Amino acid sequence: MVSSGITTDDKPDHFTTPIAIKACAGLRALKYGMMIHGFVKKNHGMNMFVGSALIDFYSKCGQMGEALRVFKEISGPDVVMWTSMVIGYEQNGYPEEVIAFFSQMVVECVNPDPVMLVSVVSACAQLLNFKLGSCVHGFVIRRGFDTDLSLVNSMMPEKDVISCSSMVACSAHNGAAVEALDIFDEMIDRGIEPNSVTVVSALQAYAVTCNLDECKKIHEVAAWKGFHTQPDVVAMVKILVACSESGILQKAVCLHGYIIISGFNRNIFVGALLIELHSKCGGIDIATKVFKGMIHKDVAIWSAMIAGYGIHGQGEEALKIVNQMVTSATVWPNNITFLSILSACSHAGLVEEGIKIFNMISHEYQLKSNSEHYYGIMVDLLGQTGELDKAIDIINQMPNPAEPHMGEIAAKNLFQLDPNHAEYYILLSHIYVVEEKWDNVAKLRTQIKEKGLKKFFRQSVVEIRNEVHSFVADDRFHPDSQQIYGFLRNLEVKMREEGYVPNIECMLHEEKEDL
Repeated sequence: MVSSGITTDDKPDHFTTPIAIKACAGLRALKYGMMIHGFVKKNHGMNMFVGSALIDFYSKCGQMGEALRVFKEISGPDVVMWTSMVIGYEQNGYPEEVIAFFSQMVVECVNPDPVMLVSVVSACAQLLNFKLGSCVHGFVIRRGFDTDLSLVNSMMPEKDVISCSSMVACSAHNGAAVEALDIFDEMIDRGIEPNSVTVVSALQAYAVTCNLDECKKIHEVAAWKGFHTQPDVVAMVKILVACSESGILQKAVCLHGYIIISGFNRNIFVGALLIELHSKCGGIDIATKVFKGMIHKDVAIWSAMIAGYGIHGQGEEALKIVNQMVTSATVWPNNITFLSILSACSHAGLVEEGIKIFNMISHEYQLKSNSEHYYGIMVDLLGQTGELDKAIDIINQMPNPAEPHMGEIAAKNLFQLDPNHAEYYILLSHIYVVEEKWDNVAKLRTQIKEKGLKKFFRQSVVEIRNEVHSFVADDRFHPDSQQIYGFLRNLEVKMREEGYVPNIECMLHEEKEDL
C-alpha cells in the first residue's frame, strides 16, 4: 500500500496498522516492525490501538526499552497498555519491573484485570517472595477475582502433572469444559507430560464442547502414550452424548461395538443413550433392536424409543410403543414420555392423536400440562395442519390468553411462556411482513435489539472418508464451497423448471434481521 504510490486517503490508517504490527510480532520481524513504527510517527501519529500493538510487538521481540518508550508517548494509557507492559516484563524475565509497574498502576487508580494479575503472581514466584505473593493474593480476593480459574491456577505453589491433572479433572467435572481445556493446553505448552487421568478428563471436556477434531487428537495422544484406561459407565454416558450430537452413523456403530465388547450394553443408562444415538444418526432399525434387546426397560428406555420414532416421523410406531408401555409395562409415563409422543405426533401430523395424548396428560395421569413445551408442540402441530380453530382452543387454555389476530395471539402467549426466545419474535415479524405492517416490524426489531436476543444458527456435521465437515447456512469457508454452490444452483434451475416458485419476501426480511 505504501510503496505502490496510492492516494493519501487509501494509505494505512489506525485500523490497518495494528494488524500489520501484530503480523510482525508473530514473525518476530523486528526490522519491519520498526519500519512501521517510523511510518506511524511520520504520518498519522499514535493512538491507543497502535500503541498497544507496538508494545506487544517490542515485548515479543525482547525490546522492553522500546516498549517502555512507546508507553510513555501515550497520554493516559488504558488498562490494556498497562497489561501489555506487565506481561512483556514478565515474559522477558524482569520480575522486579513487573511489581514496580503493577504498584504504579494501583497508585494511579487503574483497575487491573485477571490477565495482568496472572503475570504479577508469576513474577512473585520468580522472586521467591512469599510475603509479596501473599499481598497479591489478598488483593485478588478483595477485587473478587478469586473465582477466575486461570488466576487461581497460577497461585498454586507448584505446577506438576498432579496439580494440573487435578485442575483439569475438577474443571471438566464441574461444567467448566473450556477452562479445563485451557489448563490442559497450558500444561502441554509448559512441557508437562499428561497422565491417563489428564487425558480422560480432557476427552470428557472435549465431549462437552463437541469438538470432534480435537477429541481425535487427544485420542491419538492417549494411544501413543500407551494409555489404555478402561472407561466407566459415567465416562461412557458422556461419550455417547457427544457422539449423538455429531450425528455420524459410522462412529455410532463403532462405539456400539465397543460397548458390547466392554459389557456396558445391559446398563439401562447406556441402553437409553444407545437408542438416542442410533436414532439421531439415522439408524432407527438398530435403535429398535437395542430397545427389544433390553431385558429391563425403565421409563427412560421407553421414552428414548418413542422420541426416536418421532425424530424419523414415524408417529404411528411411536403410538404403538406408548400403547405397549401402558398395557404391558410396569413403569409409569412421565413428562418426558409425553413430550416425546407429542413431538412424534407433531412430526407425523397426527392431529387427533396428539389432542388425545394432550388431554390424557392431566385427566388420566394427573400430570401438570401447563409446561411451555406442551403448548408449543400442540400449537405447532395444529398450525402445521391448518387446524387454526383448535389451535385457538389450545391457546385459550394457556395462562392470560390474548386477543386480536391469530398469529399475534399465538406469539404473545408464547412470549409469556418464554420472553427471551428469539424464534418467537422472528415468526411474528414474518407475519407482519406478509401483512405489510411495517411499523409493527420496526417495533419488533427494536424490542429484539433492546433485549439483546440472538438467533442461534444450526450447524450440520457430516463425515466423509474419516474426516468431519461442519457447515452452517451461507457457509463460504469450506474448501469445496464453489462446487457445492454450483451444484445447488443446478438444483435450483431444475426446481424452477418443475414449476417451483419460492416466496422470497420473508427470506429477504430475515436476512436483514440483526439476530
